[in-house]
Amino acid sequence: MSLPMSARLGRGQYVVVIAGATGQLGMTVSETFLDKAYKPFFSSVVCLTRNPDSDKSKSLAEKGATLRRVDVASHQTSEEDIVETLKAVQADILVSTLGINDAEAANKLARAAVKAGVKAYFPSEFGGDHWKNDFPDFEHEEWLHKKKHVTYAKQIGKGKMKVVSVYNGMLLEDTIGVVGFDTPGGTYTCVGPRNSPFALTSKTDIGRSLVFLSLLCMSSPDEVPDAVRLAGSLASVEDIANAVGKESGKKIEIKEIDLKEFKQKTRRDTQSGKAESPGQHIRIMIGEGKMNFEQNDNEVVNPRGKNWKWKTVEDYIREMKGEPCRDLLNGERQHRAS
Repeated sequence: MSLPMSARLGRGQYVVVIAGATGQLGMTVSETFLDKAYKPFFSSVVCLTRNPDSDKSKSLAEKGATLRRVDVASHQTSEEDIVETLKAVQADILVSTLGINDAEAANKLARAAVKAGVKAYFPSEFGGDHWKNDFPDFEHEEWLHKKKHVTYAKQIGKGKMKVVSVYNGMLLEDTIGVVGFDTPGGTYTCVGPRNSPFALTSKTDIGRSLVFLSLLCMSSPDEVPDAVRLAGSLASVEDIANAVGKESGKKIEIKEIDLKEFKQKTRRDTQSGKAESPGQHIRIMIGEGKMNFEQNDNEVVNPRGKNWKWKTVEDYIREMKGEPCRDLLNGERQHRAS
């Protein structure tokens, strides 16, 4: 592993706590910390879960996780309950992968972390860098909550707890089945130019990045940016269509939607309450080039690719035999997660 000497000397001394450990992203992040290549760097990997008796929780326990029953989003869970849990396990690092569209619940977690003496906190971001958004009067509420939370966490943690936001663009394993990608139907629809590249990062690579960022935060915190941008792969809709066609032999038709018109429609939908998810906003970000993380922090976590090989779009499409997100679309992945 390419780590500073101080991190190698600290091997096995740190406790990492993962909130939302059995969720969509949290499960992969938890499994990565528990991987035999990384677990020796932590004295304990603690997974917070609503249900320690679930199959996924038991799976993590079998891999060496310490389970703690905590439902952060529940009103029944007080701030002091979380403080008590974090203190009991002597948490050094807190990673949140909770899908909480509730700034106060996230703030409760951050306050508890500061009170418990947590030294590094990774809030639940793991998408586009919403600070670059250009939605002046129709920003999606999910990002408004996240901005408020990160600002608040940095205020209360100043001088006590390092707060690091990780932005990875799109999730590689989930994206080519949503936001305009219809592989079975042979049609991809993009907002704006078909050749506009955007970042796609695999869940495992996000987990690996969090492992190295955690260790760096403990040994060399000044070397870790407050905002870390990752790009496991950069590809456009056109690139993805070509890769699918090469692997499957299927011709993918690409349809372009006018960016300006789509942005106006998204503004109307958001202001009228029709834009329930940020999917429309994300498609605009891609079209405007705001998901193009060509300038990124990959070298911070994986200098010259020495720690691991980033999974590319081509790698993933080849792995899926030309049918990206097949397991997600036909329900296999949901069944495996139950």
